[in-house]
Order: sequence, then structure tokens, then C-alpha cells
Amino acid sequence: MLRHTADWGATTSATYQEMLTDTVATLTATFTAPASRWVSLTLGAFTAADGDATAYISFRLRTQGGTEVLAPSDDRAAALFGAGRASISTCFPVGNLTPGAVYTATAAYRSSITGTRVHFDDRFIRVDPVA
Repeated sequence: MLRHTADWGATTSATYQEMLTDTVATLTATFTAPASRWVSLTLGAFTAADGDATAYISFRLRTQGGTEVLAPSDDRAAALFGAGRASISTCFPVGNLTPGAVYTATAAYRSSITGTRVHFDDRFIRVDPVA
């Protein structure tokens, strides 16, 4: 399952946000957990950061009922350190899922410095089953 959006958006929040300014929707991928209980989750974006800020893109994982399974974390994030522009991505294994259960992964974004803008474009999230 691959989801992509070309919406350019930004945030100045130092806590993870699922919605960026100037975008029309969150970036999500809904999937059914495989029998192996494991998926590989890949996400990334073309990213820019102002000043000395670090731009982070991570994900939140929820069950179909909305229960949070994994919160966004810098440990599960792609990051652009300092001013500049670059394409960034990361791949993270997610396990202990319930086979046959439906989950939604939602991209989440933050700046390392409150009030300093970080930008994201051509954002994507991909979920692949692991055998």
C-alpha cells in the first residue's frame, strides 16, 4: 500500500502534528495486518527547514477503532538537520500486530524549534507485509 500527496505544507510546532498548514488532508495508509504480524513502514518527503531547525517526519499507528498503538517518535523518524532542502525517508519494522486486524498509519511532522518553520512536499507513506 503506497499513498502519496504532492501537497506542500509546513509546521512550526515542536510537538508532532498530523496536519500541515496549506494542506487539505492528512497522509494515511490503511492496511490489514498479515499472518506474520509484521509490516515494514516507509515514509518520507522533500523537506526544507528554516534557521537551525531540524525537520522530522514520523508516523502514528492506530487500530481501526482509533486506539493508538505507536505514537510518533524521533526514534522512528526521518530528519533533515539544519537549514537546507533534501529528500528524506526512513523504513521501520512494526511487529506484534494482530493478524487480520485493520490499522491506519498517519504521517506526523514537527520542528525541533517552536516557532521555526519546517516544510514538507511530495510526502509518501508505504506499508509492506513482511513474510
